[in-house]
Amino acid sequence: MDVQTSQTIYKASHIFGIRLDEITEPPTITHEQQQLVEERLAGGYRVGVSDNLMHDARYYLKSGGHREAIVLAYTAVEARASGLIRSGLQSLGYNDSRIENILRDINTYLRMDALLKLTTGFSLRLDAPDLWKRFQSFRNKRNRIVHEGESADFAQAQRHICTAVAIMQKLTSLESSVGTT
Repeated sequence: MDVQTSQTIYKASHIFGIRLDEITEPPTITHEQQQLVEERLAGGYRVGVSDNLMHDARYYLKSGGHREAIVLAYTAVEARASGLIRSGLQSLGYNDSRIENILRDINTYLRMDALLKLTTGFSLRLDAPDLWKRFQSFRNKRNRIVHEGESADFAQAQRHICTAVAIMQKLTSLESSVGTT
């Protein structure tokens, strides 16, 4: 298989949410699905860093790397939030240098609260308190893994990946509200 075909298959798997490592037979693709893939690829569809990180987190979960799964899933949330906040700050007129300084100096806790509120009108802490509580548990576990070498089991990793997915879905739903606050 050539590189272009491989990249097309990889992008199509993200468009449809297909995990390539779980495919045992060639998938059947409808005409409508083929058209959707062609349209998105023609439009320059890119698989984002956060999508790749989540893919890797799921792989590690499945293969027993529970600590790695948690760290990768958390990093995926950070990447998705940073991209959304960056777009929001650009729409508010901030220049790239200022945006870099803001993103470098403000931790994920404040990004998910104050910066999201500024750029989208949504604060995870204020507008989704149950998800915020799960995020705090996720953040604390990630920090204990990274800074203290704490272990993690399958149930913990799975729970935190589910939290990451819920947060990323919320962040994706906010993309249309960037700059409208």
